[in-house]
Amino acid sequence: MPIYEFTYIATNPIIIFVIHRLFHVFLGEKVKNRKTEIISYVIYFVLLSIIIFITRIPVILLVFNLLSFVLISLNYKASFYKKIIVSSLMYSSLLVVEIIVSMIMGFLNISIYKNSSFNSVLGIILIRAISMILAYLISKYSYSKKKSYDLPKIYYLAFSIILFGTLYLFISSLEKNNLSVYNVLINGFILLIVNITMIIIDERIYNSIIINNEKNILKQQNRAYENQVEIINQSNENVRAIKHDIKNHIIMLNELYKSGNKKEIEDYIQKILDNIESNSISKSNNFIIDSIINFKLATLKDTDTKINLDISVSQNIHILAYDLTIILGNLLDNAVTAILKSKEKKLDLIMSCNMGNLIILMDNSFNGDLIIENNKFKTTKPFKYGHGMGFNNISNVLENYGGEIRIEHTNNTFSVAVIIPYEDYKQE
Repeated sequence: MPIYEFTYIATNPIIIFVIHRLFHVFLGEKVKNRKTEIISYVIYFVLLSIIIFITRIPVILLVFNLLSFVLISLNYKASFYKKIIVSSLMYSSLLVVEIIVSMIMGFLNISIYKNSSFNSVLGIILIRAISMILAYLISKYSYSKKKSYDLPKIYYLAFSIILFGTLYLFISSLEKNNLSVYNVLINGFILLIVNITMIIIDERIYNSIIINNEKNILKQQNRAYENQVEIINQSNENVRAIKHDIKNHIIMLNELYKSGNKKEIEDYIQKILDNIESNSISKSNNFIIDSIINFKLATLKDTDTKINLDISVSQNIHILAYDLTIILGNLLDNAVTAILKSKEKKLDLIMSCNMGNLIILMDNSFNGDLIIENNKFKTTKPFKYGHGMGFNNISNVLENYGGEIRIEHTNNTFSVAVIIPYEDYKQE
């Protein structure tokens, strides 16, 4: 087998990796049938390995690859129009990489109707390596957005420098006059192995970052639940205490009634009610929402903040508790931070369900200190890393539900409106 054809076939799994990654990025993770998807990639790999021996006419290869891309895209749950567009853009992008590398290697006179004379082992290795790196970086950026965790830009820069740096070292090593084709082949496969190893290591590091981020959110969620359980337990204790003294309370209310003192009766009843749920701020009967609100707003209890809540939500809304913690938790975190810095402390929160949408309206006081870059709110804290990602995380979660967030502000009031469509609302 000629050395070029051997290299072409040996590096075809990289193209399969590239296509698989990009389809999952642009068409989503939902696959109609996992086995069918795997079979389609295997068939494409076999045909891609065979066609190089049949023809190398660019126009035929273009039609073959574009048609293959469209057929593979049928595995994913997206509109047919989107599948056509994504397949075309993906192949065009890979073709651009191939053309650029071919031009750099000196293959300028290529006819689309004649067999290609491009037979550079170095060229095919570079094409596959560059395509793999670009596909991985694109997928990493997309997945970090979907996971509601924005990686610092320095992360992508450092990773790009490492991967493209290995390409540069590989090309530099080829400047020796006595370098044979086999040396190029060996060095090329070492390059690919190094890059693949780097990607595997990076994937594990990235997954650990995501897992730690999710653990932190779940810990916050669990603390909120524990806080809510404590509130419920305290309320139950208060109710038991009132039951124990119920005879005395009835006697006292009876005496107040006989005296005709309506105001004292109202105050006495209100004191009993306050004692029943003295630690509860939100009382919507939705355990998750009450837990988050009561936990987050506990900080404001010892302040002079005017809190107005109007929470009217059903007990079962089809939004993941994890996602609610991100959305409502970040909104309340930002609001509490802003309120504590403001002079006139106030918070108005309205939550309601309407036609399958959870609607959140929040107004809070703030001191007017905002940093806006590229239409995005940045943290005002002195240490930037790890802060200022709240609204980005909210937006990323809302994108999964087809939701929306709108933000407005005056000199002293910050307003947020959130709409979250949730599934199966017709059943309610």
